[in-house]
Amino acid sequence: MAKGLDLGANDYLLRPLDHNELLARTRSQLRQRRHYQRIRENYERSIALSLVDPLTGAFNRRYLEAHVPKLFARCRTAHKPLAVLVLDIDHFRRVNSACGHAAGDHVLREIVNRATSTLRPSDLVARMGGEEFAVVLPETDLVAALQIAERLRSRIGDTPVEGANRAPPLTVTVSIGVAVVQPNGEEEADTAFRRADVALYAAKRAGRNRVSAWP
Repeated sequence: MAKGLDLGANDYLLRPLDHNELLARTRSQLRQRRHYQRIRENYERSIALSLVDPLTGAFNRRYLEAHVPKLFARCRTAHKPLAVLVLDIDHFRRVNSACGHAAGDHVLREIVNRATSTLRPSDLVARMGGEEFAVVLPETDLVAALQIAERLRSRIGDTPVEGANRAPPLTVTVSIGVAVVQPNGEEEADTAFRRADVALYAAKRAGRNRVSAWP
């Protein structure tokens, strides 16, 4: 008996077997299994929720930091570049102050909806915080990244966002910084984010509602 438990058995029965005891112990093991399954499912669900921004449904910074190295490694294996877009909503505070935070939240959700509908399934959209988002484009060179960024900027800015809580439609624009790195051992993924940040501020200084690339 002790040896069996040491080998991983959950329970044991002595011969001769008692039919009623066998059924009772089987039901007990099944209940225990269902209990462990519920614990595991709840744990996996909590982990998944911790990686998603609850307001917009986009991934959050925590997921971004965990997943980008995998995309970077994939690009290194494929000998392809990795592109990063850093997107910021122009004058977002005016939306909150003029229309209320409910309208601002609605705009953030709509930005994510438009971004995800514009991008490829392999692309990653994450909310960095506030009104700033990051888009990671694996196996994408600068020319393609600029085309995608411009399409995204147009998709957001050309169609007003239908107002929340009966507010009038809101015209919302974004500024986007673009940077590309070659995962060849000399550049890291963090480099792309820093360069995209620099490009973003260049777009803002140039008048906003535009795409700017590094350098």
